[in-house]
Amino acid sequence: MAGSSRYLGILLIVLAAGIPWIAACSAQGHQHAAAAAPADAHPEQTAASAQEDGLQIKLVSEPVKILMENELQISLPSEQAEGMKDAVVTVKLSMPEMDHGELLFSAERGPDGVFTAKLIPTMVGRWVAQIVVEKDGQTIASEFGFDAQP
Repeated sequence: MAGSSRYLGILLIVLAAGIPWIAACSAQGHQHAAAAAPADAHPEQTAASAQEDGLQIKLVSEPVKILMENELQISLPSEQAEGMKDAVVTVKLSMPEMDHGELLFSAERGPDGVFTAKLIPTMVGRWVAQIVVEKDGQTIASEFGFDAQP
């Protein structure tokens, strides 16, 4: 019995030490959501759509909501679209200011040739989607920034 209470005491200490870290992380995320976009951000990359590196990128879900599916559409220029039918398109989401790792999503090609990914941001704040289109050793990559809301 004495051993059980010792383990329970250690568990409580570990939990108590972790709660301030979790609260600080959460508060920091809310602080980023209220902050304006960085001065060096490209306006064309922070709007609901952007054209970058030959990719047309469009957020269909505006505003982007956390813990919900948000649709991101990726289109290729018409001269490349035909040759990229079987391309593999991935979207890597990250919050560079938070350093919490990355979330990986696949995009599926629709009958109209547009690739669609269903993104699920996990917290409020600034997100960057790294989009990579790959086929036969050919790669097109782009980044797209957006803010997620509750």
